[in-house]
Amino acid sequence: MTVQSVFNTIGAILGCRPLPKNISFPEFFSTGQKANRSFKPAKTANRVGFVLNWAQPSNRFRISGLTAVGKNGRKLATLSGKGKPGKLRIKRRSSETFTSLKVKKPRGTRRFKIQVNAKKLSSSDRPLLQASNIGG
Repeated sequence: MTVQSVFNTIGAILGCRPLPKNISFPEFFSTGQKANRSFKPAKTANRVGFVLNWAQPSNRFRISGLTAVGKNGRKLATLSGKGKPGKLRIKRRSSETFTSLKVKKPRGTRRFKIQVNAKKLSSSDRPLLQASNIGG
């Protein structure tokens, strides 16, 4: 667990919000390596917050894919917005050891598929994604 994830947990406790769900990824050993995970948001949430953090400032990770999935696995919206489904409304912030996204949840979303990509690695690292429901 990194310092950033601890601060996110403390902030949730002090703000009387539900604790974020920790989603772990395997250890990344090479640049370009990808891993996929999913997150099921609360039905009442209006937005979902994702915070991806890692320990080494010389490494860079990125949320390269994010898809809102509805009933029967139907794609509702994607990060890129290419093709038939719409584009997700996102606010992104980044720093040396974290990237955060606030995503407006499309109506009918059952879960989010998240893909993380290692953009730059100077040493092996294991990123941690914290997902939290916002609003509702």
